Amino acid sequence: MFPLHVRITKQRTSIVMQVIWIVSILVSVPFLIFKRLQVHQWLDFVEPICREIWPALHYYDEEKGYCRIIEQYRLTYYIVVSIALYFIPIIIMITAYSLILWKLWISEVPGERHAANINVQYRARKKVIKMVLVVLIAFIICWTPIQVQIFLAVINSDKQRDSWTQEYQWISNYLAFANSFINPIIYGGFNKTFRGFLYHAQMWLPERQIC
Repeated sequence: MFPLHVRITKQRTSIVMQVIWIVSILVSVPFLIFKRLQVHQWLDFVEPICREIWPALHYYDEEKGYCRIIEQYRLTYYIVVSIALYFIPIIIMITAYSLILWKLWISEVPGERHAANINVQYRARKKVIKMVLVVLIAFIICWTPIQVQIFLAVINSDKQRDSWTQEYQWISNYLAFANSFINPIIYGGFNKTFRGFLYHAQMWLPERQIC
């Protein structure tokens, strides 16, 4: 009856947060195992680099004339992570948002159907539609570049990287991190209640004294 009514309880919130932390820890475990510190001696300085060292198969490719490296475990890991943390979330978001929009359009506001009530209902629906579309588009824009970067790095692990890949790597990483602070801005821009919550949370922050 109330498609815009928030059905969130403390128990559900606690369960979701626990699942998020458990999944995050499990995804990060391979980095604890296969990350290694390497020191590179350049002409004028020494550079320590933390790099992934996965079990690999080395063989000489007679046709291409160089030694090739096959990191099957690394390839499998990133395929699973990409499916679990990128493609599945997109499918879930599209499905959930489609159901939300469908519920919005078939629902009616309880009470008399005055022109004013219908107008308010229409504006509320329009705002929700805009918000869910912006959230979905922001997720795709922020996370697609890093998925492309990981895919290229894994399938071309035995090849010399081009000069532009370093810049692309920085941009894709920053875009992925940016999604975390873009979402609150989106919700705050479309939801007055969310803006009020942020303002209330800000009031609890300690005041800083400037000398």
